[in-house]
Amino acid sequence: TATISEGWHLYSQFVNNEIGPVPTSFKFVENEFVTLSGNVKEPKAIQEYDENFEATLNFFKEKVMFTQKAVTKQTTVEEIIITYMVCNETMCLPPVDQKFVVEIKSN
Repeated sequence: TATISEGWHLYSQFVNNEIGPVPTSFKFVENEFVTLSGNVKEPKAIQEYDENFEATLNFFKEKVMFTQKAVTKQTTVEEIIITYMVCNETMCLPPVDQKFVVEIKSN
């Protein structure tokens, strides 16, 4: 779950990055005990024209939850590197790579 500060927005995974903004992406560090099922899911994004990039883009405001199904036979941890970029009406911050460690309990 990402909480987005007022006035800022976070880009969807589904952005044509030839336009300019960096789409949100997820890299799961290989773990022999974890099997990922499908792709990272996200809710329906806001789709609006962005004057900074002169294009219609998909993004989120306030809060968004991304989900990934995973299966494991034993409790373990999964390291995830999330790359994201946020912008407001006048500027964008450089893309960030943020590492998260999530505990996955056995089924």
